[in-house]
Amino acid sequence: MSKQKTVTIEQEEYVIQHPGARALMRLYDTALKSDGGWKLEDSMDFFLQYVIVSPRLDWDALSEHTEVLTPLWMECARFLGMIDTPLGSESSDV
Repeated sequence: MSKQKTVTIEQEEYVIQHPGARALMRLYDTALKSDGGWKLEDSMDFFLQYVIVSPRLDWDALSEHTEVLTPLWMECARFLGMIDTPLGSESSDV
């Protein structure tokens, strides 16, 4: 798996990175639900802290640009192997 990737959402480039094996296991411990779905707020907290490296974002920044919230979550989750659903698909593991 690549350590970094640049994705474009709404004409903005975002650099996402792999957080490392131990941090990824921490994500699974805190954000994976018993039914196999993902706790969206917990996983996005993790992405904001460890995965999205440029531009640096926080919840306030996302509140101003809500149109990127779901696609950015999907890109991060797909990059980390949490889901395999292509963007634009109607089904999701979320």
